[in-house]
Amino acid sequence: MESLLSAGMESRHVALPAALYRSPAAFESEIDSVFRHSWACIGRAEHVAEPGAYWATDVAGQNIVIVRDHDGTLRAFHNVCRHRGSLLCNAGTGSLKRAIKCPYHSWAYALDGELIGTPNVRPDEIDRSAYGLLDMPVAEWQGTLFVDLGGEAGSFDDYLSSHDDEPRTMERFNLGELRIARTTTREVAANWKIVVENYRECLHCPTVHPELVDLVPTYRSGRIADGARSDNGVSLKEEATALTLSGTSPVPYLPGLTEEEGRSVYGAHLFPNSMVDVFGAYANITTLYPRGADRTVIVTDYLMAPDTIADAALADGIDGLVEFMEIVIAQDADVAERAQQGIVSRAFVQGIYPEKDDPLHEFNERYRALVGSN
Repeated sequence: MESLLSAGMESRHVALPAALYRSPAAFESEIDSVFRHSWACIGRAEHVAEPGAYWATDVAGQNIVIVRDHDGTLRAFHNVCRHRGSLLCNAGTGSLKRAIKCPYHSWAYALDGELIGTPNVRPDEIDRSAYGLLDMPVAEWQGTLFVDLGGEAGSFDDYLSSHDDEPRTMERFNLGELRIARTTTREVAANWKIVVENYRECLHCPTVHPELVDLVPTYRSGRIADGARSDNGVSLKEEATALTLSGTSPVPYLPGLTEEEGRSVYGAHLFPNSMVDVFGAYANITTLYPRGADRTVIVTDYLMAPDTIADAALADGIDGLVEFMEIVIAQDADVAERAQQGIVSRAFVQGIYPEKDDPLHEFNERYRALVGSN
């Protein structure tokens, strides 16, 4: 892996080596070097809002279960029994009474991870205190959950502050007060890094996103930011008030947004696997779940104010907002898959970054720092 990285170190304009996007061995290495040394997004905290609730998912093949214990404390565990390694909880949400019970041999764990039951195995045969669930740090930010898979990612506060996209500026939108109005899931036949890099640039926008650039003129120039603005926002065209096919929507802006903020687009990537966007009437949390060197599952949570979600008269308007963004996501998925199909060519060694691709270079440098040091 390190030898692959060194091939592109001589120039800041050279992309990561193509082999890092197509090699199963490189992907397996990333699980330890990147995902076990980063705070990885795993979705919204509302999945575990009540005591006893759990949310089971995986990041880069690492099975995780999040539990809210009866004291209201969030806990994160590797979703694996300490007896013989069986998966404990099926993927998705559920509710637990007193314990997490293994469906294989019925070993039981309290919601704080302590091993409390080993049927047909006497207490003197094993030291139960040594075989509790393997835990990991968990953090909640603006209603979204992050885990430190390897326990070595450092302070979550420092992690947030380390991003060039400045995700902390999103805190003024009070995303933690929003709830999921819709969720969409899409499997893309592309490496997770291709999906991230596509998000972080807009040179493709004039060709790939005709509907989007019509509403957001800045994107037509290939830029993702408006240099004339200090709030990281990008404005809609003058006559538009929403990201829909018509440019309008009956859905009100998120609570507290100014008129300018409501008619703007804001976005940030949180390394390695999530994006947060605010689009006036709603926000998106996008979580990437790598499934292999050439497969990524993209889960998009559309977030709105609870009162907006509950208003039946706004259902069609909400559908219109989701319809537009799903067009954009589908277009991105198509070009990501085309990039993956092309990058398997042994003739293609690595790409090159012009000036407007600087955000991709920043992403690559963060990736290099982790891979090169682990």
